[in-house]
Amino acid sequence: MKVAVIDMGTNSTRLYIAQSDVYAAASPVLRETNITGLGKDAGANGEIQPQAIERLAVVLEEYAKTIAEHDVAMTRVAATAAMREAHNADVVLDRVEAILGVRPKVIPGEMEATLTFIGVLSDPLIANMGLEYQIFDIGGGSTEIMQGFDRPRILKSLPLGCVKVRDVFLVADPPTKDQIRSAGDHVLEVLEREFTPQVRPHTVALAVAGTATTLAAIEMGLEPYDPDQIHRFRLPIEVVNERLESLAALPLVERQKVVGLETKRADTIVAGAIILSTIMQFFGHREVLISERDILDGLAITAIADYNKEQQTP
Repeated sequence: MKVAVIDMGTNSTRLYIAQSDVYAAASPVLRETNITGLGKDAGANGEIQPQAIERLAVVLEEYAKTIAEHDVAMTRVAATAAMREAHNADVVLDRVEAILGVRPKVIPGEMEATLTFIGVLSDPLIANMGLEYQIFDIGGGSTEIMQGFDRPRILKSLPLGCVKVRDVFLVADPPTKDQIRSAGDHVLEVLEREFTPQVRPHTVALAVAGTATTLAAIEMGLEPYDPDQIHRFRLPIEVVNERLESLAALPLVERQKVVGLETKRADTIVAGAIILSTIMQFFGHREVLISERDILDGLAITAIADYNKEQQTP
């Protein structure tokens, strides 16, 4: 039995098709990512722009064909920060439902964090470390921070996304040092409102999503992108800061040529690196372990569990 799950994020829209194995776990069949920029140029009320809806529709039409080819038993679509804030969310949801035949569920930040935690710990080599985990998910519209052992005891969804930080603070090309400093100060202020900067002993830091995986790809000089090499890559804070400095010094047109950096991520990578660097310094982490498993895996695992329950119901 196969399930298809789609994550409609502020910056990217991703498809994951997974096969249920004998243990009802999710084994990957296909993953695909497209930068749709759903939150790009959103107004003060978070309105999703018509051109963003069209970009999303083009990608989802292709995803619909792929899903049909794989004969999946269940399709789920989750929408996150951009849709949580948009006053015209129903317009987007209607369009998506017309394309996929499934209405997306706009999930709250804490559920997003929970699903990410489940997804990261679906890797047995990570789950069996016997440590407490602190997981950072830097998205386009929000950043989720989770902490716990086999289940999260801390779940936070913060209004810190690489699209938002870029749009508010990094307005020059390339951004000025003052703009970078202001962005970092803002991230720090948000963290200080929500957390005490104390790392528990034997805590391992993990980072998921595009900012972290892209910084790892740049450090490794990966082209084309290879998720198997990215997964469990150790990214030291010194490297994060070096990449931040070098990328921020380049105008966008030159940044787009950097090996390992997807062209469509070039406009958000500096903001994402600022967020990751500030988080690592705040919590005192010298490195983060990169995980390719994330909310998509969590969505697939819960979809399989729900499907199995439905089949067992008389």
